[in-house]
Amino acid sequence: MNNLNGNRKNEFRRKQEEKQRKLALKIKDEAGELREGSLKSEEAIPSLDELCAMGERVEQQTTFSAKEAIRNKIKARRDAERYKTTSTDSEKWTPNPFEDSNAAAIESPKNEDTLNTTRKHADAQSTKSAGLKTSKRRSIVEMVQKLKKYVPIVVCGDVLYYYNGYYYEAIGLEKLIKLYRKYVDYDLNNEPSLYAYKDLYQCCTTDPELERSEPENQSIHAPLENGVYEIASMKAMILKDCNLSDIPRDDKNQMANADEKNFYAAWKEAAAEKIAEKNQGNNAEDLVRITFEQMVDFYKKIYPDSTLINTEKGILESIDSASSEMEEAKTSDLGYSVEDAELYEGKFYIYKRMETHYDDTLLGSLQKELDSFNTSKAIEWLAYDVDYLMGEAYPGETAYVLITEDEYTFSKQGAYKLTYVDTGKTTELVDDQGFRWEASVYFVVDEDTYNENLQKMFRAEQALYDTYERILNNFGLAE
Repeated sequence: MNNLNGNRKNEFRRKQEEKQRKLALKIKDEAGELREGSLKSEEAIPSLDELCAMGERVEQQTTFSAKEAIRNKIKARRDAERYKTTSTDSEKWTPNPFEDSNAAAIESPKNEDTLNTTRKHADAQSTKSAGLKTSKRRSIVEMVQKLKKYVPIVVCGDVLYYYNGYYYEAIGLEKLIKLYRKYVDYDLNNEPSLYAYKDLYQCCTTDPELERSEPENQSIHAPLENGVYEIASMKAMILKDCNLSDIPRDDKNQMANADEKNFYAAWKEAAAEKIAEKNQGNNAEDLVRITFEQMVDFYKKIYPDSTLINTEKGILESIDSASSEMEEAKTSDLGYSVEDAELYEGKFYIYKRMETHYDDTLLGSLQKELDSFNTSKAIEWLAYDVDYLMGEAYPGETAYVLITEDEYTFSKQGAYKLTYVDTGKTTELVDDQGFRWEASVYFVVDEDTYNENLQKMFRAEQALYDTYERILNNFGLAE
C-alpha cells in the first residue's frame, strides 16, 4: 500500500516537472528573457510561483507592445492624411478692389477659372517629410496664411471682403468658415467643434497684408450701361452747393449737363445723408422737413421741369398745406396763441363798449385813417370787478379792458362769468374828466371756437408727422 502511494506520488511529481519544463520552454520562445541553460538541469527549474510571475510579466509586455503598435499605425495613417503640401509654382491671381474698372475687366479671371484653380490647390497632397513633427492643431495665424493662398480676401475699414469672381462682397464669420472648408480643409483639421475657428475673422481683419484703403484724390467709378459715371464726385458737388442760394455757374452747368437719371441717383444719396444727419436729437421732425425742402429746392434749380421728383414734389405740397393749417389753427382771430394759451375763469361787470377818440389834429387824422385799414374784428369793453350790495351786482374799483370778437356781444350792463386769457399787458384809460389809470387787458375766449381751433391744430400736427414719415420712407431711412 505504501509503495503504491509512493509510486503515485512519484508519477504525479514527474508529470508536474514535465509541465513546468514545457511552460518554461514556451515562455522562453515568446519573451526571450530566460537565461541560457536555465533548463539544463532539474535543479535550475524555477518554482511554480516564479513561473506564474514570469508569465504575467510576459503577458503584460506582449499586450503593451500590441497596443503601442496599434497606436503607431493609427498615428501614421492620420499624419499621411493630415499634412498636405502647397504648390508654389502657380500663384493665384487676386484682383485689386480699387484698381481701374476697365483694367479689372481685362485681367480678372472668370469665376469658374478661379474656383478650378483653388480646387487644384486644395486637392494637392504630398507625403509628409521624414522626421517632420507638427502639432495636431494649427495656430490661428497658420490658418489665415493657408486661407490667403487659396481665397482672394481683403480688409477695408475693418470689414472683410471676398472676391466672388465679379466683385468684392462683404462677408462675416460664417461665410469665412464656409470658404475655409471649401478651399482649404473641408474636415476643419478634424476639430470636434467650431470653437478653434471663432477668432478666424478677427485674425484676418487684423492682418496688415490684407489691409486695403480707398485711393486718395481719385474718382471711384461705377460701370453703367452708357459708360462710366463719377457718382462720388457728383454727390460731393451736391453736398457742397445744396445750401447755397446761388449755385456757382460752373457747378450748375456741370450738373445740368449730366444725365438726369444719374444726377437724381447722386442727389438722392446726398439728400439721404443730410436728412439722416438731421434726424436725431431735439426738433428732429422739423429739421428733417426743412432739410428736405432745401434739397428739393436745390434740385428744381438744376432741373426746373423735372418729372423724376414728382414724389418729392407731392411730399413738399403736403408739407406746405399742413403747415398753413397749423399756423391758422395755432393763432386765434384775436391774435393769441391757441397752443400756448392758459385759460382762466372769472366774473366781470361789463360797464360799456369802448370807443376810440381822435385828436382834432393832423396826427389824429392820420391815426384815424390808419385804423380804417385794420380789418380786425376785435371789440374792446370797459369792465370792472364785481361788488355785491343786498344781492345786487355793482362795478368794483379795479378796471379791465376785455377784448372780444365782434359776434361776442353783451345784452346789457351787469355781471358775467367769462373765460379769458391774460395778455400780460396793460393799457392807459382816460375818462371824460381827464382822469388816467392803468387797466389789465384780457382776451375773452369763446370755448366752442377755442376747442375747434384745438382740433384743427391736432389734425395739422398729425398731417405734418405723416409728411415726416413719408420723407424717411422715400430715402430708405425708416426704421
